[in-house]
Amino acid sequence: MTPTNSLREFAVDFVKLDRFDGGNFIRWQKKLHFLLSTLNVVYVLTTPKPVEHDDETMAQIRQRRKWEQDDYICKGHICNAMSDALFDQYHVVATAKEIWDSLEAKYMVGDATSKKFLASKFFDYKMVDSRRVVEQFHEIRHILNQFSQHKMNMDESVIVSAIIDKLPPSWKDYKRSLKHKKEDVTLEELGQHLRIEEEYRINSVDEQVNSSSKVHMVEEGKEAKQVPQHSKNKKRKFDSKKNQSFKKKGSCHHCGKPGHFKRECRLLKKKKEENTSNFMAMISEINALEDDTAWWIDSGATRHVCMDRSLFTTYEKVDDGNILYMGNSSTATIEGKGNVRIEFTSRKILTLTDVCHVPEVRKNLVSGSLLNKHGFKLVFESDNFVLTKGGVFVGKGYLYEGMFKLNVINKISSSSAYVIDSCTLSLWHNRLGHVNTKRLRDMSSLSLIPRFNNDMHERCKSRIPMKIKETSTYSFDNVEAFSPIEKFLLEWIYIDKVDR
Repeated sequence: MTPTNSLREFAVDFVKLDRFDGGNFIRWQKKLHFLLSTLNVVYVLTTPKPVEHDDETMAQIRQRRKWEQDDYICKGHICNAMSDALFDQYHVVATAKEIWDSLEAKYMVGDATSKKFLASKFFDYKMVDSRRVVEQFHEIRHILNQFSQHKMNMDESVIVSAIIDKLPPSWKDYKRSLKHKKEDVTLEELGQHLRIEEEYRINSVDEQVNSSSKVHMVEEGKEAKQVPQHSKNKKRKFDSKKNQSFKKKGSCHHCGKPGHFKRECRLLKKKKEENTSNFMAMISEINALEDDTAWWIDSGATRHVCMDRSLFTTYEKVDDGNILYMGNSSTATIEGKGNVRIEFTSRKILTLTDVCHVPEVRKNLVSGSLLNKHGFKLVFESDNFVLTKGGVFVGKGYLYEGMFKLNVINKISSSSAYVIDSCTLSLWHNRLGHVNTKRLRDMSSLSLIPRFNNDMHERCKSRIPMKIKETSTYSFDNVEAFSPIEKFLLEWIYIDKVDR
């Protein structure tokens, strides 16, 4: 195939893309100009026809005939790229340049007036959640390309800021994070950010759907294990001998009565139920405690964050609208700042300054970078965490649910610590090492332990009778390792041991 034939076929396919019907003249003009340039006939639109003379040379004659042939080809392609109505109107015009100039004079004025509509179309455009953000971003880029065709120049930073404001309502937090970026973002970079963020959101939704389906499959699998394996068509065979009642020989090793074994003893089952009820009461009490005082090490956090207002030793309310940015692109309002004292199980106290009070967070976070900045050494090894400063041990922690939790002393008020319905005297008597029941009643009246029901009608068999003539006057005031309330409890228990 010769180059001329290939160019002609290319020209035919090119014109078939769209025909000019009076709209988008600038785009159609650029495409047609590219086609005519490829065919090397575009020069007839700017070069006049050579004048015919009587004494022309052969070179001048060939030049004039070539221009006439190229003008015919150019005119034919221009008319062929029009709709039938425009073709009937312009095919009678003498030259291609006259057609070209006539189209510019007629339709360029209309494009000039359409600039106002383009501007309104851009500024009134709003993205919606029902469509993909990247797809809507491409539509905005198409409008901006029409701006460049009409030579409507606009600062790129203004365009980027306007597009950010057009993001849908579900992108509110991400829109705010883009607005607060210090460095300028180009239009291409904005498109990349939107594409990555949208892919991340789609993958997050897919992971949630997959995880829920896996849980459902596991539950179905557990239920399937309970289905009997024998076939429905086969009848189970029963041994008539096994169904005959028989008298068990021997006596029970628990109660001594004949006719049953120890595993079937009613007295043993009743005793186990009583112990289980006490144990379940203790478990319900433990589960009722809220772990709001736990602290977690976050190496990615740049600020200390606390969600509980009562943990602050000093507090100053903040009303300037400061915002805390989180790792999942969401934001939270900082309501105040202050100092917080953390007491480790090693009895070392760590004072955190300038801690942000953010009630919306779910965990109290200690910034690892701030600790490192103030001379602390953080060691993460074998699912354990060790905090030291200047070679002196401060505290430790352990890995729990993907984060390192600090071993701190939780100071929980008694009003929220005990939430059990059934509390018995025997339960607290056994918990505190068989303390005298009178001491337990005194401690309950002082709200040191919760109120209980008196279920002890007999003397405790595990208490060893003893007789002490002189009452000891030992005091725990000199022991610095205990708090005042702990010293008070120890003195009560110690006196009880002596009084037995």
